[in-house]
Amino acid sequence: MACDVTNPSQVGTLVEKALNCYGYIDVLVNNAGIFASGPVEQFSLSDWHQVIDTNLWGYIHTIDALLPHLLQRGSGTIINVSSIGGKVTTAYLVPYCTSKFGVTGLTEALQAELKPKNIHVCGIYPNLIQSSFLEKAIFRGKDEQDLNKRREQLQSVVKNPVVEKPEDVANAIWDAVHNQKTEVMVGSANLSQAFYRLFPGLIKWVSRQALKNQDF
Repeated sequence: MACDVTNPSQVGTLVEKALNCYGYIDVLVNNAGIFASGPVEQFSLSDWHQVIDTNLWGYIHTIDALLPHLLQRGSGTIINVSSIGGKVTTAYLVPYCTSKFGVTGLTEALQAELKPKNIHVCGIYPNLIQSSFLEKAIFRGKDEQDLNKRREQLQSVVKNPVVEKPEDVANAIWDAVHNQKTEVMVGSANLSQAFYRLFPGLIKWVSRQALKNQDF
């Protein structure tokens, strides 16, 4: 069933129809997201709203609609698919990282409050994934050439065979649900987080150099 997660009315209808059809819901997997890359000053307020309304508010809307049911049942699982961008700050991904750090905070705060109520909450943190997310990604640049360069740069990275696949994220989600984990780092995201913890300044510099393109 198609649903725009930025629209709380549509989300409420989705949850209502699911409950009418099945009687109960065990697991909520929040996975809707939009990627954004470019110099921070090139993003309009409309861009900011599109990213945060989808990546963060979309999750809040589904949780708000379903949480009363989970609390009434006294059980359930909420899985928030975040990103390594919600753990590691990256230059030229400012709106995206802002939204994903918000998801990380949302997830960890929910864990603290809902665990005693038998509601399991987990964050999933993948790196880039070989998927169709680029089709609706937002790219901004100093000019059209810079914008296209950023898109091509990311396309080449995603095509790399070492980049994780959707099945890797799906397996991480199942692992989190089955083993009641609070956090799962997917594949190469483990290395990204480890390096960032050891050398945060270096990682920020590397991302800045790798993604600045025509910016100065």
